[in-house]
Amino acid sequence: MSTIVKKELKFLDFHEFLASGFIMQNPANLKVYIGITGGHTNSTLGPFRSPFFQNGFEYFGASDIFEVDLNQLYLWIDEYFKESTQIIKESDSDLDFADDVADCLKWINSSDTLTKLVSVTTATYQFKNSSHPISKLKKLTQNLNGFIYGHWNDEQGILGVSPEPLFYQDEQRYYTLALAGTISTDKNDFDKIILEDSKEITEHQFVIKDIQNKLLQVANKISVHPTEVYNFGPIAHLRTLIEFDYTMGDCANLVNILGPTAALGGYPSKLCFEYLRKTKYYQIEKENRYFGGVYGLDLPGLSFGLVGIRNIIWNKDKLSIHSGSGIVQGSIVQNECDEVYKKRKSIEDIFIDE
Repeated sequence: MSTIVKKELKFLDFHEFLASGFIMQNPANLKVYIGITGGHTNSTLGPFRSPFFQNGFEYFGASDIFEVDLNQLYLWIDEYFKESTQIIKESDSDLDFADDVADCLKWINSSDTLTKLVSVTTATYQFKNSSHPISKLKKLTQNLNGFIYGHWNDEQGILGVSPEPLFYQDEQRYYTLALAGTISTDKNDFDKIILEDSKEITEHQFVIKDIQNKLLQVANKISVHPTEVYNFGPIAHLRTLIEFDYTMGDCANLVNILGPTAALGGYPSKLCFEYLRKTKYYQIEKENRYFGGVYGLDLPGLSFGLVGIRNIIWNKDKLSIHSGSGIVQGSIVQNECDEVYKKRKSIEDIFIDE
């Protein structure tokens, strides 16, 4: 069974950690949990992941889970790297993305029930060196406000900083976030502009409504906090905290109920799968899509899940960056293309900077 240990990082084998490891940051208190995975294939607790299309819920299996201070983690990682990961762009699917946006608009405009879809694009890169992507952890977390998550083994993995907890437990209460509506923080008075943007407000309200409807199935005492504008570095989002009681204690069930939210898939969320499977982007990974899935940690009294966005996904040959944008009535194709480019660039610049 996975257990939390409070030992110095020198007791964790760094090379085994690089070969098969995980990292998760708790949104409730910002504590960071790391460890080596693969030791318990039948584990029913510990670090986990769930794909976007909800065709599985997988615990990684980890014996000792280290609770660490983020600054100590930076120092520990820096000890082992003489160079950090660098990448060169190879290609992107932005033309297909523009086609998908146009199709999403067509489907929304011709439907009585479909009101939002999230279109996604991806770009691929070659590695300039063989350094593990976690070598860029410090810059990744300093440039992008959010919560760290990652899992890797067999020369493939994912590492990101998510602005969006699907849920987290803080003592006896549970919380989730409605996070939708995007604006560049380069704009003057960006916070006032987004609060007056009807397209962004409409998109955000769909996400709140989606979460409330889902929580009614399993939760009590649902409280919706005021909407705010939250700065995540290069971009800002509309954000609404939602508080609820959840007594079932089943992490997999909560992930299945809440994910993907309208911020990641569309609204109504179950109907959106039918349409997202028609997009050109679907052909890239099909049902094995982990962008927009959930990564988290599940232990007695400690449970949280982070939405798998703002990340890099890699194997031994390639690295990819995925980014998405919410499409509603009134969306403009070029504006959505500009939005995903800015989202991708906020990550890309971290790895193409030397």
